Amino acid sequence: MIKLRRKCIYPSNAFAILTGNGGLHVATQCGVFKGTTKAVFVDRREYTGPLWEQIDEAFQFVLRNIHLGATIVGIYRQKYRR
Repeated sequence: MIKLRRKCIYPSNAFAILTGNGGLHVATQCGVFKGTTKAVFVDRREYTGPLWEQIDEAFQFVLRNIHLGATIVGIYRQKYRR
């Protein structure tokens, strides 16, 4: 609760999700499975805390577990004419 000139301001759910404060349990779950089914986990993580940290940790998880022979040079938008 934040007090400003005798008015109390209560944080919204969006504030709680973005900052990781406020008692809401917000988590990002990541998993890598063996084979084409979801029967066996190879690696599994759950990230909690501020949303921007969850996004960064999930991105790092993907980079650690990606095993493709591709290189991403850049992303661009191509305009098509009809």
